[in-house]
Order: sequence, then C-alpha cells, then structure tokens
Amino acid sequence: MQQIYRQMGERIRHLRQERGFTQEAFADASEIHRSHLGEIERGEVDVSLTTLIKIGYGLQMPISSLLRDIGVTRRQQWSRPEQGRQRPR
Repeated sequence: MQQIYRQMGERIRHLRQERGFTQEAFADASEIHRSHLGEIERGEVDVSLTTLIKIGYGLQMPISSLLRDIGVTRRQQWSRPEQGRQRPR
C-alpha cells in the first residue's frame, strides 16, 4: 500500500506544480492543512475520500482523474479462478 500512497502523492504534487501552486496556496485553495498536504505528497498517509474530493476541487478536476493508473502497471492482469477474482499479480 505504501507504494500506492507514494504514487498518489507524486501525482498530486506534479499536478499542483503544473498549475503553479505553492504547497501553501494549494492547501488553502483545497481547504486542507499545509502539513497534511505535505504528508500526502510524500506518501506518508492514507488519503480519505473527503480529502481527495477537496484536492480534486483545488485542482479543478474529478477525483477519477487523480486516481487514474494509480497502483496499476500495464503488465498486471487479473487472474480468474473458479470462485472469482483475485488481486493483480
């Protein structure tokens, strides 16, 4: 899971910087504490749905765009045993 948190943090940082926000200005625009944003961008915390919604609002994008390709590589495939799906290998 830590890798997913890191990927999410890197994506949020990249999008924030791409839009020209400082960390402090973006935290204010997203209505989250600056230190919490720092934790998110470093991949140190599990981000709640509420916080993702606030970040999406600050970036003016849907959270589905924030989550796109997080935790998935192109090589991962779903195996399908008789009783249902399992996690990607």
